[in-house]
Amino acid sequence: MRRRWITPLLALALATPAQAEWAQFKADAGRSGYTAEELRPPLAQAWAYKSAKGIYSSPAIVQGLVVFGGEDHRVTALSLADGKLRWQTEVGERIYGSGPAVKDGHVFICSVDGCLNALNLADGHPLWTRCPSAKPAFSSPLYADGALFFGDDDKAVMAVKALDGSPLWRSPVSGKVHDNAGALGQGLVFLGNQSGCLCAFHPQDGSLAWSFKTGGLLNTTPACAGDKVYFGSRDGNLYCLDAGPGREVWRFRTGKGIISSPALHPSGRLVFGSGDKNVYCLDSTSGRQLWLFKAKDYVVSSPVIAGQVAYVASFDGVLHALALATGLEQWHVEFPGGIYATPAISQGCLVLGDRKGNFLCFKAQ
Repeated sequence: MRRRWITPLLALALATPAQAEWAQFKADAGRSGYTAEELRPPLAQAWAYKSAKGIYSSPAIVQGLVVFGGEDHRVTALSLADGKLRWQTEVGERIYGSGPAVKDGHVFICSVDGCLNALNLADGHPLWTRCPSAKPAFSSPLYADGALFFGDDDKAVMAVKALDGSPLWRSPVSGKVHDNAGALGQGLVFLGNQSGCLCAFHPQDGSLAWSFKTGGLLNTTPACAGDKVYFGSRDGNLYCLDAGPGREVWRFRTGKGIISSPALHPSGRLVFGSGDKNVYCLDSTSGRQLWLFKAKDYVVSSPVIAGQVAYVASFDGVLHALALATGLEQWHVEFPGGIYATPAISQGCLVLGDRKGNFLCFKAQ
């Protein structure tokens, strides 16, 4: 029997009710980076936590807990209410780039030793570890329909059962899957690699549906909505493809390479950052530029959208709140360290860590 795979529009609808949890990187399986929950600036710092080393892991928020990984080899869970430490579990290596996926009381996260780790959400107790190769794994695992999808530097994309980590399939690709996370849309799993290709896989068996070649390596995560998939490349272009056949619909050129993954609002506004130090908002149908915001450093972190506000961090450690309609800055705050990770928003809180190990929570004033 073939599995039933949720369409991206339904996934977005299921993922974004008021007070929705933020259960994996960029909120949902389509990687929309969107929540309907309003979080209007200005924001005030609610609490702070200091990690022993840098935080490159984008957090998840589930059941009143904030979960993230660190360069200290640990997965950390904090209380969303007050920032107090609930548990901390050491894994085999540092966690760099991989943000947790949380489902059914389990936390899934990749570590640099090439392993996918499963922990109990309640107490951090290790459940299982799957290490397909000795090559590093930086990918944020994608959860969909009982399976986890991720890639590693061994030039492969894999699927395992979330229940016990047993393998479902492994598909070789032409380049390292480095920091790239998968997205689900139109019954396909999309994942890029450092040869510059975005690959579309059938999630049931890992067979390749199509591959699209860009002019630069892909170190970004695609986002899906309707029948389209959007992603950036180090060649400086943001691409829109027809997700079914992998045909290019449009491309938008920026001044430098793109690592930031786009966030998608249901109105059709698409927001992303570039190495040219700009944040762009495009019409997702036509690729037409709607506005541009000039940051003071390049943007690696991916934007997230709460209601009508886009939150995006630049590498110099400044978190900006931009009006989705105009791109005008409504508020900003400076972190002690540069920012690589992407924020999570739930239950009136925005949480994010920086490269010096500072993890902060903000609430509306």
